[in-house]
Amino acid sequence: MSFLESFKNTVVNSTSPVVSSTYILFKISPIIIYLLAYNFASFTNITILLIIIKSMEFYAVQNIFGRKLVGLRWSYDKDFKYETFKQYGLEEFGNSLDKIIFWYGMYLTILLWLVFSITTLFGFKFIYFFIVLYCLFLEVYQYYGFRGSYYHKDETNNENGQGVNIMDVLSRYNNLTSFFQTSSS
Repeated sequence: MSFLESFKNTVVNSTSPVVSSTYILFKISPIIIYLLAYNFASFTNITILLIIIKSMEFYAVQNIFGRKLVGLRWSYDKDFKYETFKQYGLEEFGNSLDKIIFWYGMYLTILLWLVFSITTLFGFKFIYFFIVLYCLFLEVYQYYGFRGSYYHKDETNNENGQGVNIMDVLSRYNNLTSFFQTSSS
């Protein structure tokens, strides 16, 4: 009973207890569903359920919980785009407890999906290995995005402007022939 009381006190002492407890629920739900469905459901049901739940969890963590708990958000279009609390002149964001909940939630879920992948591989359940690998990939990709956002340095403040992005140069030309034409104007 003391574990539940300490867990409750931890969540209540957070800056936003509803957001942090919902984050924990979103991170734990695919793991619980996988453990229950692995023993009691078919592979098709597990796959459909985990793809839907992991997609919802991925979106919510990337766009809602990352911004609310640690002040970080990232997206990927052609390259990674980061939004961080440091861009707004803040040295710190939120509560240290929120950061602990967020980052340990990321670390533990990666570790659990890695353990699941190893156990399915060595348990000769190769068909389950692919869905576990999918979940592990989403967790690692999400971690990679948030780590990049955390260590991102804003280039708009770079005064010397060193370096040229080749994709910016090539995007000015619609096709290969216009690249080799010289402007006579």
